[in-house]
Amino acid sequence: MSMTIDILDPSGETYAVQIPDSTARVAAGLRFEPERYFWTDENTITIPVSDLVHTRARPAGIEHAAELMKRAYVGEQNRRAPLLVCRRPDGKYLVLDGNSTAAVALAAGWVSVPAKLSP
Repeated sequence: MSMTIDILDPSGETYAVQIPDSTARVAAGLRFEPERYFWTDENTITIPVSDLVHTRARPAGIEHAAELMKRAYVGEQNRRAPLLVCRRPDGKYLVLDGNSTAAVALAAGWVSVPAKLSP
């Protein structure tokens, strides 16, 4: 179940970060029901996971996000804020805040995530 995430560094180069198998297994068990994991409001948009450009990936942070999302699903944890993103000229969205959560959504195989556009 090995999985990697491509990260865009400040110089514009990309590199891969390995998601630990244990984290990928937890993520794979998260059902695609965003309303159970995220709070939203009238300014929240839905973005395809395939359109996200990750700017960092800390394996420990991704593991922590997966556990918090698992707990939020069953009501043991508050729901998370939507991702904070900005639109790139190529139409993709750069993740400014919520990279670990975005990585979990990718590992879970979700098609989209809630987000807010940065001003």
